[in-house]
Amino acid sequence: MQAEIQKNKHPYFGKPYQWLTDTKVSIVLWFGLSLTSVIIQAIGHDRFNNFVIFRYVFFHTLQQTNLYLEYPQTYADVNLYGPFFSIVIAPFAVLPKIWGVLLHGYYLIQEFYMLPLENCPFKKRVRI
Repeated sequence: MQAEIQKNKHPYFGKPYQWLTDTKVSIVLWFGLSLTSVIIQAIGHDRFNNFVIFRYVFFHTLQQTNLYLEYPQTYADVNLYGPFFSIVIAPFAVLPKIWGVLLHGYYLIQEFYMLPLENCPFKKRVRI
């Protein structure tokens, strides 16, 4: 009887928190909180330094300006990407910033699922 009770209980969480041990719930929480953070940052701070750099690679290539100069009025870092990258980022750069960030993130998640990871337990168990 005692062994049966111990078998049904999670060692760290009681019954009210059992749903937290589900892998899908954990993954949805992980990405959901990340997405919430991105949205809050977009609305409040207007700063996505990496994505802004990606966007301006596209715009600087169109304007035929130097890609590797510092542009402190636009972004807080230096660009390390070449002109070919402007083609890759173009579909996300022409959208409004928040939509570009969200779709770029979604695209990266989809690319993760396309990786040939047959032995990856994460990929086998969870499909969002």
